[in-house]
Amino acid sequence: MPSCLEELQEVRPVSQGADFMVRLVAFSDGTSAQRLFALKSVGPESAVADVDHARACLARETDLLFKCSHNSIVKALRVLNAPDDEHAVLMEWLPCGDLLTLLQRKGHLCEESAIFHACQIVSALEHLHARQIAHRDLKPENLLLDAHGHLKLTGLSYARIISQRSYTIVGTLPYIAPEVLLHEGHGLAVDWWALGVLLYEITVGKPPFADVGDEFAHFTCSQIISGDVAYPTTMSIQLRDLISRLLDKLPEDRLGNGPKGATEVWCHPCFSDV
Repeated sequence: MPSCLEELQEVRPVSQGADFMVRLVAFSDGTSAQRLFALKSVGPESAVADVDHARACLARETDLLFKCSHNSIVKALRVLNAPDDEHAVLMEWLPCGDLLTLLQRKGHLCEESAIFHACQIVSALEHLHARQIAHRDLKPENLLLDAHGHLKLTGLSYARIISQRSYTIVGTLPYIAPEVLLHEGHGLAVDWWALGVLLYEITVGKPPFADVGDEFAHFTCSQIISGDVAYPTTMSIQLRDLISRLLDKLPEDRLGNGPKGATEVWCHPCFSDV
């Protein structure tokens, strides 16, 4: 395992966001085969609006990942600090891209595949919620595929430990729950709402609430708050029931947010064969 950035060889860039960049890096200790890792760090200072804030977010994300140990959550392996105070996190490398890329290539997945992937997401959320961690940015880009086609949750930049409620406006349209937009305070239930959006998107090929860009963001928000969803006639009754219960506008009635937590979701007929 490398102990500093200088021991790593950059293979290629993987992604570049507003604040963070991910690179594929290689490490060899001279006695074994070369190992590949993902290295997440704050982007170039010239491109990041608030470098200190970005570093704090990455440090908080790393701390939350170290609290987790689950096969459906990406593993953070080590923090590597460089002389210029760059905060970089070494993570396991997942070679098959993200769920968004898969959906763009295939259009949509069959219901059997959707439930297969949903099992891994529910399992990951159950692990986070047991630690009072709300992910708050569940979306296809934050679900990576390993070499066997299994999903692993990543992107905990917006995640927080929430014991009561948070009033921060956070997330990505069109996956944000209505209570966030209405400034009512939110908790772990926002992740179950986002799962409902994801399940719809995986099987239909687009989210239930139109993402029409920043200029018309108010339209997307009004759709989310109204909660009116048009279900295709080809969708099974069981899957429609599962999605509609996850997309309950009232967080206290939303599936997964009751006293039994994720067990409520596991007990739905969609998961009867799992």
